[in-house]
Amino acid sequence: MKTIAEKLQNYTVNNNGCWIWNGGKTDRKYGITTINKERIRVHRLMWSVINGKIPIGMCICHKCDNPSCINPDHLFLGTNQDNVNDREKKGRNKPPIVYGENNPRAKLKEADVIEILKLINKNVPLSNIAKMYNVGATAIFNIKHGIRWTRIQRK
Repeated sequence: MKTIAEKLQNYTVNNNGCWIWNGGKTDRKYGITTINKERIRVHRLMWSVINGKIPIGMCICHKCDNPSCINPDHLFLGTNQDNVNDREKKGRNKPPIVYGENNPRAKLKEADVIEILKLINKNVPLSNIAKMYNVGATAIFNIKHGIRWTRIQRK
């Protein structure tokens, strides 16, 4: 069985000086390993090996913004709010969700949805409406049942 020190050698250095973890990763790209049958994020493990126990409720943040990095020089201890502030300062906050016709992927306009609702109220088959607007029947079903385009007033 490998020691913790041996496990922590499983990285490759990139051009930014990040130590990229070569082992398992979470869906958000954080390195993970198992210690005593417990999964642990490797950047937290690295921090604790170098600096000692992580205080309860504290985060180990990345200066480099690379979740796969385990370079101790790229890690810092902070609260969740420190992590949020760091993210926002660096402009990494998520863009707002854009609804309705303002969404660049929207195929329908608000006026279309209003007309679709009128056709639904006249009992026009959903598949016919879908063909009229060149969308799938599921899109019309979702409008009918208030799953999508929920900001449009229903009568």
